[in-house]
Amino acid sequence: MNKLYISAIILISILAHACKDAYDNEPKRGIEILSISPEQGKVRDIITIKGKNFKPINTNVVLFADNIPGRIVSFSENEIQVMVPDSGVVTGPLKVRVGVNEIATSTQTFTIDQSLPVIFSISPNYGLAGTEVTIKGANFAKTNNKVYFGMVAANIIKEDEYNITVELPQGLPDGEVDLVIESNGAKSAASKFEVGIIYRDNFNRVNSSWINKDGIQEDLGTGWAVANGEFQIQDGRFNSRSNGVAFYRANGAEMISGDGNTFRLSMDYRIRVAAGSVFAGIMFNAQDNDRYYVLRMNGDGIIQFLATADGGVNWPGVFFSEMAPLPGAQTYQIEVYSDTPGTFQFKVSNTAGNVLFDKTVSDPSARYTGGYAGVWGLGDHSDYDNFSLLLK
Repeated sequence: MNKLYISAIILISILAHACKDAYDNEPKRGIEILSISPEQGKVRDIITIKGKNFKPINTNVVLFADNIPGRIVSFSENEIQVMVPDSGVVTGPLKVRVGVNEIATSTQTFTIDQSLPVIFSISPNYGLAGTEVTIKGANFAKTNNKVYFGMVAANIIKEDEYNITVELPQGLPDGEVDLVIESNGAKSAASKFEVGIIYRDNFNRVNSSWINKDGIQEDLGTGWAVANGEFQIQDGRFNSRSNGVAFYRANGAEMISGDGNTFRLSMDYRIRVAAGSVFAGIMFNAQDNDRYYVLRMNGDGIIQFLATADGGVNWPGVFFSEMAPLPGAQTYQIEVYSDTPGTFQFKVSNTAGNVLFDKTVSDPSARYTGGYAGVWGLGDHSDYDNFSLLLK
């Protein structure tokens, strides 16, 4: 054994004893628990512990009964807020430990409420009939749980006290439904589940340079491709300039309607100037770079539904052009829904969710079916956010 190795062992031993001595000789703070509130709660509830002489740095430890640690969410010398752990908690007093040797125990008892099942997460939180969905939570029964999507019960594949896997049932409407678990005769609070395949993009990623059709498309994000004009990611939004057209062509994101299939396309958009010469909108049922429908609005609030076969050089299919009470230089959500080829329900809402425009329009020839979605901008004054495509 070489001398350097022996010296290292001796140094470690000295440091270990020094640390132990420091802990043993650490002055007592005189911590005290005065109250806990509430005295009853469920997993992931926040409990407030009031007391004296806690550490004003995040080195306090809160222990539930059976020494199960909780996650501290805020702290000061006189108050600690702690989250009830997901599992293992039983009824009993709470403890606060400061340093190694100083522990205070509450005179009150915290009672864990296990009367209701609690849902932590749903994965995936969207899907079509037959999709396997796993629900994580607490207070489930070991067996004989019931899972409802809306009013429809799901077939349970496997289950235990913390995880339930089900098969998404047939016959659900598209869009949001309430998911509820019933265990031991008690029901959980409802969680939202989206029926359909969802493609989403909130553009919350690294800013990019302006990208044209010859640039590195991946810089804009997976699935996006520029047909003409230029686009960039800037401050969490998708910006266009120079009469830009960009498509979202992720695998499977084809907009089919009819025979039980539907699509719902939505996106936030903003025209930064109140001018009739500036348009922005979304394209849908795009067959290629030249043939597609467009729903667009200008800065004066005129909404138009059009079709083109030459990439916007000509618009032989203007199906309506209508004024809506939509001042420019604001953000709106535009939505297209279709369950029948060539028939579309259009909605425009403000950021508060109020529907400002609602109209159903048909193309008698249903010239474009299937295809992809995208964004369309005329001029240099439009940007987009919160792209969402729900397919069923």
